Amino acid sequence: MAEAIKVLLVSLPDALREQVRCFLDGVGFQPALPAVDNLDVLREALSREPVDLVLSFDAPDQIPAEQVIESVQERLLDVPIVVIADSLGGARSVALMQAGAQDCLLRTELARLGLVARREIEARRARAERRQFLENTLHLNRVLRAIRNVNQLIVREKDPDRLIDGACHLLVETRGYLGAWIALGGLDGVPERFACRGWPDQVMESQRKVVRERWPECGRRLFGEAGGLISLTPAKDCPGCPLAGGYGQSHSVVVAMRHQERWMGALGVAFPAGATYDAEEESLLREVAGDIAFALDDINAQRARAEREEIDRRFQVFFDGAPIGKSMTGLDGRLLRVNPALCRMLGRTAGELERLTWKDITHPDDMAESEECVRALLSGEADRWEMNKRYLAKSGKIVQAHVTTSLMRNREGEPQFFLTHIVDQTERVELEARLTQADRLASTGMLAAGVAHEINNPLSFVLFNLENISDMLSRCVERIQQIRHILVEKLGNDQATRLFEQRRDLLDAFDFGVARDNVREALDGAQRIKEIVRGLKAFSRVDAGKPEPIAVEDAIRSALTLCRNELKYRARVVADFAATSPVLASEGRLSQVFLNLLINAAHAIPEGNVAGNKVLLRTWQERGTVCVEVSDTGCGMPKEVFARLFEPFFTTKPKGVGSGLGLHISKNIIQECGGTIKVESEVGKGTRFLIRLPAFAGETRPGPKDTVQQPEKRGPAGRVFIVDDEPGIRKILTRLLCEHQVVAAGSGLEAKALLEADADFDVILCDLMMQDFSGVDLHRWLRQERPDLARRLIFMTGGVFTPAARDYLDSVDNLRLEKPIDAATLKQIVADRIVISRSRQAM
Repeated sequence: MAEAIKVLLVSLPDALREQVRCFLDGVGFQPALPAVDNLDVLREALSREPVDLVLSFDAPDQIPAEQVIESVQERLLDVPIVVIADSLGGARSVALMQAGAQDCLLRTELARLGLVARREIEARRARAERRQFLENTLHLNRVLRAIRNVNQLIVREKDPDRLIDGACHLLVETRGYLGAWIALGGLDGVPERFACRGWPDQVMESQRKVVRERWPECGRRLFGEAGGLISLTPAKDCPGCPLAGGYGQSHSVVVAMRHQERWMGALGVAFPAGATYDAEEESLLREVAGDIAFALDDINAQRARAEREEIDRRFQVFFDGAPIGKSMTGLDGRLLRVNPALCRMLGRTAGELERLTWKDITHPDDMAESEECVRALLSGEADRWEMNKRYLAKSGKIVQAHVTTSLMRNREGEPQFFLTHIVDQTERVELEARLTQADRLASTGMLAAGVAHEINNPLSFVLFNLENISDMLSRCVERIQQIRHILVEKLGNDQATRLFEQRRDLLDAFDFGVARDNVREALDGAQRIKEIVRGLKAFSRVDAGKPEPIAVEDAIRSALTLCRNELKYRARVVADFAATSPVLASEGRLSQVFLNLLINAAHAIPEGNVAGNKVLLRTWQERGTVCVEVSDTGCGMPKEVFARLFEPFFTTKPKGVGSGLGLHISKNIIQECGGTIKVESEVGKGTRFLIRLPAFAGETRPGPKDTVQQPEKRGPAGRVFIVDDEPGIRKILTRLLCEHQVVAAGSGLEAKALLEADADFDVILCDLMMQDFSGVDLHRWLRQERPDLARRLIFMTGGVFTPAARDYLDSVDNLRLEKPIDAATLKQIVADRIVISRSRQAM
C-alpha cells in the first residue's frame, strides 16, 4: 500500500510536477503536491501544517534556494530539502549542501528523485524516532529522579509540614510543573495541613487563605472518584473555585493520597500551558502520592508510638515514682501492678503482691465496704470511691490508709482494671488517736484535778476537825481517869467505887473511849480519801511537759490507787519496793504507764479466784538503772501476739474495749525518759513487763512531799496571816494555830489591803488559786513592795495549777504545801518559821 506523503513544491515549473509525481509513485509514495511561488506563502505553508519533503527549483527568477532553506530552519523543522536546477556547478552544490539542503539534482537527473526522497524521508523518520527515544529517556529519567528525590525526602524528613512542602518543591523543580500542592486531612472539615510551591507568592498566599477555610473543589470531587485521580482545567471545570484564577489555561491533575484504603489527603499539580500528561506521568503522580501517604502514615505511627511511649514513661514515673501507694487490680481481684511506695508500705516485694488479690491484704473489718466499692464501680453507680481502709502488712502490722479507687474502661466502655491511690495515714491516724487520747486524758485530768481540788478543801477541815476531836476525846478520857484517881484518894476505894456505880454516866470513860476510837476510824477513812485524791492529782498531770526527779514508787502507788477496784476481785497485789534513786520523768505520765500495765494485768485475770492469782509490783536498782517489774499470773499471750504488743492500734480485746494505743503510748513515754520496756509471756502462765529507767544523779529540789511529820515542838507565839477564799479552811487553820496571833483574809485583794496597813507577820499561809487576785499575784506584789515579807509566804494548793502558776512556782524558792495538810506538820512548820523570823528581827 502506497505511503501518503506531503511534498511542498517551491517555484517548481508545472512541466516537472507530473514527473515528480511519477518518480515518487515509483518508490511507493502517494504524494500530495501543494505548490508555492513566493516567500510569504512558503512561510505560511510551513507554519500551517507539517510537510514530509520540500522540493525547491533554483533559478535566477525564482525564490533563492538559500531563503527556502532558511525559512525551514528558522521554524526548527526537521524537513528534508532537495534542490532541483537546470544547471549546477560544483561550488554551488557544495554551498547549498552546507546551507542545509539534503541533496541537489539537475533536471536531467530527476529520475533519481524517488530514491533520494525515499532515503531522506526514512532518514527523517529515523531522526524523529531517535529524538522521541531521547525524549522518552529524558522524561523517564526525570520521573525516576522525581521519585528518587521524594523518596530521599521521605527517608530523612519526619516532620509532616516540612515533608509535604519539600515534596511540592521537588515536584516543581524536578518535573517542571507550573505548581504543586498537597492538602492533608478529612473532608469533613478544613485541611489539617497544606503546602504549595511553584506559583507566584501572591497566588500561593491566596491558596493558603482559602484552604484555611475549606477544601479546594477539586479535592471534594476527588473524594468521590473511584479511580483516585481527576484531570481538569480549573479555569473551565472549576468556575466557582477561588483558586482557579491562579492556573490560567494550564491543565491540572489531582491524585488521592491513600494508605491501606484510608483517605489521607490530595496531591495536585499544574502543567505548563500546552503540556499534556501520559500514563507514565499518571503513574508518577500516583506513586509519589502513595509514597507520601505511606510516609505520613509512618510518621503518624512513629509519633503515636512515641506519644504512647511518652505516656507510658510518664505513667511509669507517675505510677512508680509516686510517694503514695498505687495499684492496678484486675476484675478478678488479682493485683496486676503495684508501685514501690505500696511495697514499702506493706513490707512486700512487687512479685509477692502481684501473686495476691486485694482481699489478701485487706483488714477483715473493711472487707464489706471494699466489696461495696467494687460493686458500685462495676455497676456504674459511682465514678470513683473514697474510703478509709486498713491494710495488712506482711509483718501483720495494720496500715491505716485513705483510698481512692476508679474503674478504668476502654474506648468501648468495657471495664479493664481498677486503679487505686493509697495514702498511708498510719502516722497521722496514730497521731490523731494519740492527740485524742491525750485530749481525753487531759480533760479527764482536768476533771480529776478539779474534783481533787474541790475535795481537798472540805477534806482539809474534815481531817483537821477529826484530829481535833480525837485529841479532845483523848484528853477527856485522861481527865476522867484523873478525876477517878483523885476520888479514890479522897474517899477511899470502897466509897469511891459506890460513887462510880451511882454516877456511871459522869465518871465512866468508856463512852468517850468508844467515841475516840470511832473518830480515829473516821480519820483513817479520811486519810484513805486523801491518798485517793493524791492519786487523782498525779493522774491529772499526764500532760506535764517538764520532767522532774520523782520516785517510781510514788507513780506506782498513784496508779494502784486508781485501779485498785479493777484488781481487788481478781488477784492479790504484792508490792516489793526496794530503795531506789529518783528518775527524771513526769509523775503523771509515768503513772499512766503503770496504770496501763495494771489494767492490762487485771483484764488478763478472770474474776473469782483472788487467792489463786497475783499481781506483783517490784522495784530494785542495778547501779545507775532503776528497774520495775509488773507481772501477773493471768492467761498469758502467744509469741505472735506479744511480738506486736507495742504496735499502734494492735489489740486482742473485743471491739470497743480497747483502742490498741495504751501500750504503744506507754512505750513512747518510757523511751522519752531514756528507758526501755520489755515483755515476756507464756500462755496459761502469765505475763511479765520489765521497765528499766536511768537513775537521776543530780540533786533533788525540796517540794511539798519533802515535809515530814516530826514531834511537835513548842516555840514562841507569833503573828500568822492566813489567806484563803474557803471559809472552812480559814476557820480550821485559825483554830489549829490558836496559840499564835492569827489574822485571816478571804481574798487576795483583801490580803493586799491588810498588808498595806499592817505587814508585821512572821508567817503568811496563802492559797495559790483564788479569783481576781491569786496567791501568785500577791507574792509578785510582795516581791516588789516587801521582799522580806515575800520570803515568809508559804503557798497552799489543792492541786490545780495553771501553766503560768506552775512556771511561777518553779521560779521561786517558797515552800509549797498540798492540801489536805497534816496538822502536826503544819504546826511544826509554822513554829519553825516564827523562830527564824524572830531571830532575824533580833539581829
